[in-house]
Amino acid sequence: MRVAAPSAVAASAGYDRPGPSAVLRLSGALGASTAVLAGNAAYVALSFGTNVLLARALAPQELGVIAVATGVLVVLQEVCGGGLDVAVTRAAAAAPSRAVHVFAAGLFLKLVTNGLLAIALSAAAGPVAALLGIGSSAGLVRIAALGLFASSLYAVTLTRLQSRQRFADYAWLRAAVGTVKLGMLLALWMLASLPPPSVLWASVAAFGAATVFGLWLDGEPLPWAVPSWPVVRQLARFGSAVVTSRLLFALYGRLDLFFISATRTLDEVAVYAVATNLTYAIDLAAYSLVVARLPEAASLTGRDALRRHAHTTLLVAGFAVLTLLPVFAMAGWIVQALFSARYLESVAIFRILFVGSCLTVLIHPLYVVLYARERAASLVLADASLVIVTLAAAPLVVPMWGAVGAAVVSVVARAVGCTVILGLVMRELTRPDESSKMVC
Repeated sequence: MRVAAPSAVAASAGYDRPGPSAVLRLSGALGASTAVLAGNAAYVALSFGTNVLLARALAPQELGVIAVATGVLVVLQEVCGGGLDVAVTRAAAAAPSRAVHVFAAGLFLKLVTNGLLAIALSAAAGPVAALLGIGSSAGLVRIAALGLFASSLYAVTLTRLQSRQRFADYAWLRAAVGTVKLGMLLALWMLASLPPPSVLWASVAAFGAATVFGLWLDGEPLPWAVPSWPVVRQLARFGSAVVTSRLLFALYGRLDLFFISATRTLDEVAVYAVATNLTYAIDLAAYSLVVARLPEAASLTGRDALRRHAHTTLLVAGFAVLTLLPVFAMAGWIVQALFSARYLESVAIFRILFVGSCLTVLIHPLYVVLYARERAASLVLADASLVIVTLAAAPLVVPMWGAVGAAVVSVVARAVGCTVILGLVMRELTRPDESSKMVC
């Protein structure tokens, strides 16, 4: 049913009365984005420290195996992960009075779906490991399955803080999971015991500890109440498109690694993984902007307001890209100083991937407009284009050119995907306005 957005929500966003100046809007957006970026920056710094530790403590083949097993976890987390979180955030921000029902329905969907998926992955661990070229490491795939379930509870606590725009607490929670994982790995390293299974077990423990910390920050227990089935259906309906979109993007983000693993060597996987560790920090800047801008976008009713919102988002994203440029120039020094000279081949790969990451930071935050206007399904087209380009080019390029070829394919795919996203957003912002929008 379509109803007018609550006036209180519109008023809190500042769009049912003379709006704030562009400077004030930009200041508010920068403030929220900075808080999220601070938490994500801490998480990235801690994850980066973890990756440096692993690169120095493990042999390249061991690092390659860890990269592949972690890649499986990252892809499967999106089956009922970030897409559902977006649906929950949007619904809770648009109708705060029903937020408790939204959270309960989201928790139900996440636990049931991820629980079943974890069981299936554990049962099929052997064939999955063989397909990815790590046939002797089926045990790591089973640990990744448990990590899938543990990460779902952590994501629930993050989503509740984001929905309430408690970005400072969100930042602390983002930092917590990285702190616990790095601390455990450092302790194991000092004990001279850092086999690959321990790395994944540390991830599982970090998600569990961060969940407990998140519940303490939130001040409320997990919503174990019987879910409202109409809300479950609404989240599933909206979330299904976002889940599909994010799953495709996560799959695209690991296909290059999987192709290298299946057709080249684990040493080359390790070299590529070091390069992607550097680009991951940049990609997280784009994600941070999406997190910070989504709650406000969900509360806006008119396209004029969304156009102002998109303009402000583009300014913030452009500023973020400018701040990233020194990383390109310093890549050689960073790799040699942190990862050691044996990974210097990663520098050229990173500099190729850097172009695609900057495009992502600039364009991807704009797609919150599509979420706000219930056009999430259209994003499936953009992310499908990433997978299609990769599947079409990678089997031809990667066996011949290896990691460098995989990086080129990745950037071409991102350029295509960003073009599609920009076209979808522009089309949405130029449609005739409507007087109402969907809310829970």
